[in-house]
Amino acid sequence: MYQTIVVGCGSRGRDHIHAVQGVRQLQLAGVVDSDSTVLQRTMTEHRVAGWTLLEDAMTRTAPQVVVLATHAGARASLCKTAARFDCVKAIVLEKPMATSLEEAHELVTLCQDRKILLLVSHQLRFCPEFVAARKAIEQNQLGRVTHLRGNCYGNLLNQGPHIIDAVTWLVGGKKPLWVSSRATVDPYLLQRFTPARNPMREDSSHAAPGSMTHTIEFEGGVRADLETGLLYQRSESFVDDWLQKRITITGTEGMAECQAAGHFKLLTRNSPNWKFDTGDIANYQSATRLFYVELASSLQDGVPHRCVATDGLAGMEILTACAQSALDGRTVSWPLRARPDVLKELQEFSRAPQQRISESTIPDRPSRADSSGRCRICVISPVPDHRGHLLDCLDSWVHQKGIGADQYQIIFVADGKEPGLEEELRGRLRPQDRLLQLASDNETKLYDLAIRETECEWVLLTEPHCIAEPFCLQQLLKYLDDTGLDGACLRSIPGNDANRFARQEHRAYREGFQFWSLEGDWRKVILRGLAMRRKDYIEVGGFECEFGRFAEWALAAALHKHGTRLGYASGSAVIHYDNDNFGDLFPPVYDFARGECAYRDHHAQEYCDRYFGCPPEWQMRSGFDRKGAKDSFRLAWKYFWRKARRGQLRNLQSATALLGTMIRHVPTVLFGPRYQAGLAYAKMMFARSLVRLPTFSEERLYRRFQRLYLAMVHYARIDYLTSQSNPATVSNSAAAKPVSAINTYEPGTMCAGDLVGFHVAETWKGKGFRWSEPVAQIRLAEPPGDLEITLQTHAVREIARGAQPELYWNGRRIDKSRKSMGTDCIIVRVDRADCKAYGIQRLGIACHPLKRKEVSPNETRNLGLPVFQVRVKRLDAA
Repeated sequence: MYQTIVVGCGSRGRDHIHAVQGVRQLQLAGVVDSDSTVLQRTMTEHRVAGWTLLEDAMTRTAPQVVVLATHAGARASLCKTAARFDCVKAIVLEKPMATSLEEAHELVTLCQDRKILLLVSHQLRFCPEFVAARKAIEQNQLGRVTHLRGNCYGNLLNQGPHIIDAVTWLVGGKKPLWVSSRATVDPYLLQRFTPARNPMREDSSHAAPGSMTHTIEFEGGVRADLETGLLYQRSESFVDDWLQKRITITGTEGMAECQAAGHFKLLTRNSPNWKFDTGDIANYQSATRLFYVELASSLQDGVPHRCVATDGLAGMEILTACAQSALDGRTVSWPLRARPDVLKELQEFSRAPQQRISESTIPDRPSRADSSGRCRICVISPVPDHRGHLLDCLDSWVHQKGIGADQYQIIFVADGKEPGLEEELRGRLRPQDRLLQLASDNETKLYDLAIRETECEWVLLTEPHCIAEPFCLQQLLKYLDDTGLDGACLRSIPGNDANRFARQEHRAYREGFQFWSLEGDWRKVILRGLAMRRKDYIEVGGFECEFGRFAEWALAAALHKHGTRLGYASGSAVIHYDNDNFGDLFPPVYDFARGECAYRDHHAQEYCDRYFGCPPEWQMRSGFDRKGAKDSFRLAWKYFWRKARRGQLRNLQSATALLGTMIRHVPTVLFGPRYQAGLAYAKMMFARSLVRLPTFSEERLYRRFQRLYLAMVHYARIDYLTSQSNPATVSNSAAAKPVSAINTYEPGTMCAGDLVGFHVAETWKGKGFRWSEPVAQIRLAEPPGDLEITLQTHAVREIARGAQPELYWNGRRIDKSRKSMGTDCIIVRVDRADCKAYGIQRLGIACHPLKRKEVSPNETRNLGLPVFQVRVKRLDAA
């Protein structure tokens, strides 16, 4: 066994201790740390001897392996001390291996002279994801490598050495030709745009600019672009910011990407899809142990180690060149002529950012509106649903920077359910701020009350679980002044993305927001952060509070119709705490979806479809009526039995479609419409159980979350529609129509309650229509009489060619003697005796479904007839 001591008992030192204890050929002989408290805790935890001085440990244990896991400034002297002892066969350095390139060369030379194996702990070379990438390159699966792109959250001297070393390893040791780097030290910019919730600010042991970008040109035309620090681009496979070390490789024959504890994926010219292997924390943590397994093999059998310090010198050179390029503002080329203390210069540069920020970027500069001396904007937030962040939320608005305290007002609206908290809230408000009371569970009513109470020109609506950035209001007012718009939505930063459920909600929001934030999109009324002119809100009538959370989108549509111009103030942001479990997310989703259905019941169909589309549940709402389901079942049965008896069923698809229609309506006929709600609830709970299952794949988890979200919306809509006393109310009521010689009905614009068995509206040559299912019904508001009915189908489907459609009037089949059929229409006649006295008639359609391949290779629907118009002519009109 090789006796081993670990110097430095910090977090990384403990990783080395665990790794050494996991290798059979190594024995942990002791630990060293100058901090006696940390040393004692480590000794107790690992039951190992400890010393505060390296010399004492070397004398007592005579180790063959010395691990230096201290800060970079102490490693050179410690390495020289350890190298003096003849017992030492290997020394392991943490990264960066030295504080200067000159020092690194000195250590390598010293160990070579003493025949000591000097290694640098670049454990990414042992991570399965990076090993797979290296293997793909060596096996020529990517062809000739042309470009690499690397990202890491830690700065250039923290995680940068790992990414740089991984790049030099993946390019096969090619020599660098030149480096160009840029640094960002503006703390305001870093705070605003970092994707991390709690970004690293002070890192005394690895002091470097908060964010840097680097371009490295290697021989052979291989180029690498790297991002180090807080402004790095986060990937979708997210576990933790510190585990976002990622490299994407592009070659002439394919692409690959490797991410620590995340994934390895590969796409080649000959592969139809991505090969995707999921990584995990356990494999990442085992990389350091594999480092020591190979170290033991090197000492015992002479096996070359992949992390020798001579290779580490190449990464150290690039690291030094990046620092010098950023400091000098120029490209640095090889042969490298680096200043001896360039890394120390970089550290000083990062510690004094205020000296290098131009006057135009200083965030404390007052906004242009400071001279007005009047309150311009009112921040409004309700107290409920604060998720434990109410006081932090208030403090973030009270202590806004870059704007005069007299320029803005804060109004919080409480519901009286947390009196103690509300009193504490009142004690933190400024003289011009207010705390209003309204006993209501309707959040939009709380907003509405505050908006009508304030007299400010602008109102900013936000949520009590949103924490404002320090310069949020200043940036917002500057944006509104510069653009002249009537309002804007704000940027949202995730506050609790360490929680797996909250992370999925934020991703879903982000995917929608990338469209909502576009210029011209009307969906910018987002209560995370929305500013608008108070007068515009009053003019459109404000929130329609009776529709719950859907009032948010209803207001957005009303403002758009009114001509209010809303933009996206990307420089103004709030930190938003998403729901971290199903129990918190379900109520607002349920309220929103039910509110949408109620809104549709009270507003014009054309207006709703134009802004909100038409959900499938709304299209099927007539099927949730027991009588409607019974009528559809009877119609399908009559047509099926008639055609089957005569041997006229065209194929299996026809029989399956007709039987499917009957089976779909049987539960509603037998058990009533609430059966559908119970089924939707069961599907939702099943989707919830899938989200709770453990998985290391972020993509798989997100797909499960999407399924759960859709299931929640589906259940809420079904629950609303099946709870209505008559969900299939005919919108074109006969009482509202005068008796006229000719009436026309267009399914493309008709209320969904009047249609049973129709798909969503479509257009053909500029004309609106709907495909029916093989069995469908249209409810018509027509008084009794002798009628001629024309069903216009145009030439989308030539019905004379084998469709065999049959029409039914109030459940009775219209025989051939009263029906004439062309290629683009069907004309039938009905007698007064066949009409219902109360003036609501039902026109039934039954036909063989169209073969799907005749429509589109991707068609999955059962299509009957394309109905453009139903024309009713009264033959008995005076």
